[in-house]
Amino acid sequence: MPVTIEQYDVLDAGPGLGTALLREQLTPTALAIVEAIETADILVVTTPVYKGSYTGLFKHLVDFVDMNALIGRPVVIGATGGGQRHALMVEHQLRPLFGFFSALTV
Repeated sequence: MPVTIEQYDVLDAGPGLGTALLREQLTPTALAIVEAIETADILVVTTPVYKGSYTGLFKHLVDFVDMNALIGRPVVIGATGGGQRHALMVEHQLRPLFGFFSALTV
């Protein structure tokens, strides 16, 4: 079975992500990334830790994902942190975020 891997960074969405308040205001590039998230068979999501949580731009991207798009979808979650104080970020921030979408977090 062939596998296709697509890798995105929030910066790939360009300035059209940060300036959009509604999904309809996303640029075609930013919308394509949101749609890629919604249609992926599995997601591997990592983020740097910023003040004990994910970054604001990451959350802004996730805010555009349809709330029913990830139901039952496997999502591997991870984060990079600068020390012990960041150790629980994955459990306290990312797992509940994708739990809202009823995704299956790993």
